[in-house]
Amino acid sequence: MISDMKTTPIERKIEHLKQQLAELGPIHPGSLSEQYNVCGKPDCRCKDPKDPQKHGPYYHLSFTWRGKGRTRFVRSERLAEVRQKVANYKRFRTDRRMGGPGGGTGTAGTGAKTVGRWKSILTICRRK
Repeated sequence: MISDMKTTPIERKIEHLKQQLAELGPIHPGSLSEQYNVCGKPDCRCKDPKDPQKHGPYYHLSFTWRGKGRTRFVRSERLAEVRQKVANYKRFRTDRRMGGPGGGTGTAGTGAKTVGRWKSILTICRRK
């Protein structure tokens, strides 16, 4: 009986967080970068001495997965979708509405401890 009274507010908080995460939509950590390249062909437009035109833009998504840095090529037709996912993730990290997972300070916080807390909350949400 006592344990039911203690878990009820926690379950309500979990449901509230699940709802807020669902409102964000798909998320992906990382950052997008735009790159222009120069090839090795001597007669190419990128080697023109008067008006060189580099190849590109090429887009890359850089992120950390399981402690290792990763970079993935992003096709131009998926660029808008990936930008939205990255923006949603940044909003997830800084959103004041979520009140931070550990402190109730009104901020999502920073650093590895905060990220670990969010991962714990997400794990709990997936179990339900």
